[in-house]
Amino acid sequence: MSQQLRLKLKRSLLPPDYSIVLCCGGSSTRFRASGASTSKQFFEWQSRPLFVHSLKRFEAIPPREVALVVPTSDRELYELVITKENFPFQVKITEGGSRRQDSVRHGLAILKDVSFVGVHDGARPFLEESLLRRLLEAAEKFGSVIPVLPVIETLKQLNSDGSIKKTHDRSQFVRAQTPQFFRGDEIRDVHESLRNSNQEFTDDAMMFESLGRNVFSVQGDPKNIKVTSLEDLSNL
Repeated sequence: MSQQLRLKLKRSLLPPDYSIVLCCGGSSTRFRASGASTSKQFFEWQSRPLFVHSLKRFEAIPPREVALVVPTSDRELYELVITKENFPFQVKITEGGSRRQDSVRHGLAILKDVSFVGVHDGARPFLEESLLRRLLEAAEKFGSVIPVLPVIETLKQLNSDGSIKKTHDRSQFVRAQTPQFFRGDEIRDVHESLRNSNQEFTDDAMMFESLGRNVFSVQGDPKNIKVTSLEDLSNL
C-alpha cells in the first residue's frame, strides 16, 4: 500500500472537525398544553431528560465541543444533569437570548474555532448516525447544508379571514429539519452581520438566505422529529 493511500485512509478514519450548538431555550407551551408537567427538555423519557438523548445522538460521531444554550432560570439544573453524564466531548453551557438568533450567537461565542458548526434543536432526540454522517459529508462538499423532507399534503395559502387564497405546487416546497451545518467562520460572520437586524429568523439557513448565500439540502429523516407534545413520544 502506498504512503499516499495510507494517509488518505488514516484521514478518513478521523472524526470531522466540527462542533454543535444545541438550542434548549424553547418555552414548551404546546408540550405543557398536551398534559406534561415539565418542559420538554427535562421530560424524563427512558430514564433520561429529553435533551440528554439529543446530546447522546452525537456520540456516534463525536464533535469537538457542544455549546448547550439554556434559559437563565434553568442553568443550574442543566449543569447538575450534565455532571451526571459522561460524554466523549466537552459540553459547555451558556444562557440564551431573547430571540433564537441571539441564542445561537451566544452558543457560537463559547466554541473554539472549528471547520464546521452544526445547529440542532434540543427537542430532536432521534437523530440517526446515517443522517449525521450524510450532513457532515455534504458540509465538506458544499459548506452549508440542511436536512429536508418533502411536503406530502396539498399546500394551501389562506387569506386573513381563513378563506383559501391559493393552492401551491408542493413539489417546490420542503420541510426543514436540524441539525443544520455551516462552515465555522461563515456562520460566525453571518450571525455578526445580522446581529442588529430587527428580523426574527426561524433557522440559521434563513439567515444565510437573507444575505444571498447558498444553502444546499440533503434528504432528511422522518424519524428525526421535533418533539412538541406528549403524543410525539407515546407513538414511538
